[in-house]
Amino acid sequence: MFQKQLKTMGMLVFASLIYSVAIASQVGTLEIEEGTVVILREGKTQQMGEGEIVPVFAKDTLQTLGESTGIVILGSEDDGDLFTLDEKTTFVVQEYIISEDKEEATRGVVSLLGGKVRSLVNTAKGQKDIKMTAGTATIGVKGTDFLTEMPNSETTQVTTFEGAVSLQSRLGDVLQEVTIKGGFSSVALAGSAPSSPFELSRESLLESSRLVARPSRATQLEQVNARELSQENTTQGFNKAQFDRIVEDAARVKGSLIRVQIEFPDN
Repeated sequence: MFQKQLKTMGMLVFASLIYSVAIASQVGTLEIEEGTVVILREGKTQQMGEGEIVPVFAKDTLQTLGESTGIVILGSEDDGDLFTLDEKTTFVVQEYIISEDKEEATRGVVSLLGGKVRSLVNTAKGQKDIKMTAGTATIGVKGTDFLTEMPNSETTQVTTFEGAVSLQSRLGDVLQEVTIKGGFSSVALAGSAPSSPFELSRESLLESSRLVARPSRATQLEQVNARELSQENTTQGFNKAQFDRIVEDAARVKGSLIRVQIEFPDN
């Protein structure tokens, strides 16, 4: 009888260990770009500082403090999905599952509890089915570049830079949905249907894209190229249209915002 109890206890412990490993599966990494990010994992918190790169697990809650930003890469560095967290943002990685069957899509669910996050879903090496919840709204995406803002628990705004996303919210028992294409935005208020997508001006798009979509180390060469492009044109005569095109091209290098400053001689 005693031996049976020991065997049963051993089996329970073994099953518990398997369960713990399954829950604590690493799904990506977090790079702290600036300031401090607080990680809540299994009831414990830890603070990570600027420049640190740490593993991200399913069920992790990540919170950026004031004047802090972080980049979450789910999946691999080569074909993973990027989520850039602005300051004072709370972001939860619910799950991220890469299918062994190439015919099936990689599935992921993340949640924005407040703040601002820019998402870049990469479909270069396979299908993606990523969902984001933000308040009472749900955002569905298979591959695109978009910004989600949640200034308070009642308001969610989604702006698409490239591709298209669906924004859903419930109005009573009815699920309302709109599709937001590149250059457009929509707002969903709690208890209301999402607004009809409205087009943003170039200035508004550039301001919205202030939060870059890629890690800085992946854009260093691009920044140099953009800088050289602008510098080459400081010594040449060009009109306003050419100037606008140069600035816009530099600002949109692979979804990143490059700040260009051109100084003209006093004479």
